[in-house]
Amino acid sequence: MKLRMKTLSSVARPYGQIDRLLKSQGFRSTHNYPPTYDTKIRDIASGQVYRLKVPTYLTEKKYKEEYLQLDEPVLEPDSNNRCQSLSNIPDSVVFAVHEKLEEIVSYLK
Repeated sequence: MKLRMKTLSSVARPYGQIDRLLKSQGFRSTHNYPPTYDTKIRDIASGQVYRLKVPTYLTEKKYKEEYLQLDEPVLEPDSNNRCQSLSNIPDSVVFAVHEKLEEIVSYLK
């Protein structure tokens, strides 16, 4: 499930700043370039686990520093939740993910 958030698409910051912030918020980065960051979200009520992925892309270089921009995040059932479908993600989980992403954006602005 793609999460459309205009506030994310307007944020471009130095690679190191985005990397440090997302890692401090519990995200792991892939070894791709540019990286995709992901974290697990556990629904306490059902015990199900979801994965939130935040792709990035390079936007420009300023003063020899690469800038990353956050792309549309994706929320999906974790690979261990094989029986879960995208349409069954509880609203409470989607709301919590939106809150987490808004928090990240507020730190970057």
